[in-house]
Amino acid sequence: MPIILPYLFIKSYDYWINIPPLKYRKWQYKSQVSLPVLEPINVIKVNIQFTKIPDESDPVFEGYWVELPSEKDLGTLFHYFIYSHNNRHREHKKDPIHVETGGKKLGWLLYKQNTLEQRIYLNTDLSLTQNNIMNNETIFAQSYSN
Repeated sequence: MPIILPYLFIKSYDYWINIPPLKYRKWQYKSQVSLPVLEPINVIKVNIQFTKIPDESDPVFEGYWVELPSEKDLGTLFHYFIYSHNNRHREHKKDPIHVETGGKKLGWLLYKQNTLEQRIYLNTDLSLTQNNIMNNETIFAQSYSN
């Protein structure tokens, strides 16, 4: 019995080390896609926080509260959010949300945090309701160059 426990511990550790890291599908802004029409039906008020600089290990977020239709997919809503932000704030000399760097499109991961501040990654193909986004929640959008 004393020999079996160290062996099981070592084997368990080997299996744990060989678990591949999770990879999430990043959302990309498609400039050639037409702007969606959003109807204010069943809206949810959310705080969207986004990064301006990609790949930061300790990202700086900024954003604001918006009301979004709960049944539209999150990717379409974020596309509308970026387009609206970049066009509305141009004359105020506020930095736009960059969607590419060095000619390459940025990838975006959208997530929310639970009460323990653990990240819950959101599927951009699903609606706010399907992603379990509630009224007055915060959605974080972090950009990555790869």
